[in-house]
Amino acid sequence: MSTHPDLRFLETLPDRFPAVPRNWLGNFRTKPLRAYIRQQCIVLVERSNTWRASVEKTQQTAGDQVNLDKSLKDLVEHCVRGIQFRPWWQQVGARELRILDVRTRPLTSPQRLLFYRMFCMFPQPDRWQSDAAKAILKELRAYKWQTLTEEDCQCRPYLVFAWYFRFLSQEHFEDAQLNVDSYAAYFVQRLPKKPLSVDGVFSGERELLQTLNQLAKDISPKTYIPAQTLSTALDQIRRELDFDAWLKKVRPLLVTTQEDKTPRILQEFVQRFQGISSR
Repeated sequence: MSTHPDLRFLETLPDRFPAVPRNWLGNFRTKPLRAYIRQQCIVLVERSNTWRASVEKTQQTAGDQVNLDKSLKDLVEHCVRGIQFRPWWQQVGARELRILDVRTRPLTSPQRLLFYRMFCMFPQPDRWQSDAAKAILKELRAYKWQTLTEEDCQCRPYLVFAWYFRFLSQEHFEDAQLNVDSYAAYFVQRLPKKPLSVDGVFSGERELLQTLNQLAKDISPKTYIPAQTLSTALDQIRRELDFDAWLKKVRPLLVTTQEDKTPRILQEFVQRFQGISSR
């Protein structure tokens, strides 16, 4: 099973649909064509989104037939709304995401553009969301993450936000991995145990700023100063997470005894933060 969220979403879609009978098109038989489109819309929505409320069906008295009163345009629009990425993400995808488990190769650039166009166009994000996502994407790249793109900032900034808060948490590690007397373990223990945002959905810029301030406070409560802007909050978090700078301060005060027992996953995680203030 794929671990990348885009591929996980695609795995929920049907493999293929039956071809439209050509005689329907040649003879302008719109009623059978409408029935075909409605049926495929139902199949697509039900197969790809089992987490959604069941698709509305109205049975006719003449048998187990679907009501065809809706126009073709309405049926197609219903189908388009039913396969959008964001509802799947909020109700399923975000809860399955494990940042450090994303080993699957992401979609290629042409595939991503098609993916965004088909599944991520509705609803359009507000301007503040796109701008904030670009700033956070810059931070993620400083932490050596190349999985997300500029298009994500434009089409689905909530994914960028969620990735950031997921990454900066202890969720990736088991308790035994952190119960080691080593600098890497102590460094990671400063992060919140659970992501401060699971799905990356915020009501406004103020709520996002409050969450960033909470993250900064969790990381370094003694030096924490509430930030008034997103950029200030992100700068503060990056400075406090510079592993080299942090280690220089704590090494004279803390002597560890289990450096050789530091789990590899912990070592690789901490390497992402070495010298990030200067990047």
